Amino acid sequence: MGPLLETARSEALGLAQTLKRESLRFVEGQQDRSSAILDEIAHTLREREAGKSDAPAALSVTAADYISASAHKIREADAAASIETLGATARKHPVPLAIGAAAIGFLAARFISSTDQ
Repeated sequence: MGPLLETARSEALGLAQTLKRESLRFVEGQQDRSSAILDEIAHTLREREAGKSDAPAALSVTAADYISASAHKIREADAAASIETLGATARKHPVPLAIGAAAIGFLAARFISSTDQ
């Protein structure tokens, strides 16, 4: 039974490393995608308000600045640290995290189904 248990542990460790590596790759891809979308939104806001000097234009430019700053923070965030933080939070508070994930999934499904129509 000893060699079988050792093989199972080795396989589990290999699977965990693969999962961690793929999670990191996924998160980094989502960081790139999200920051690019936010940069595009900020650019569009600035472009639409170019040459205007009224209060709504100033507010839009300020919002674009905040959006650009958020895009930069997302781009520069350490994905591995984010995954570790999420894992620690999941171990500490599994029920609220599961409820939050279900709520986000439900909202995303509603959003996707409403845009398909």
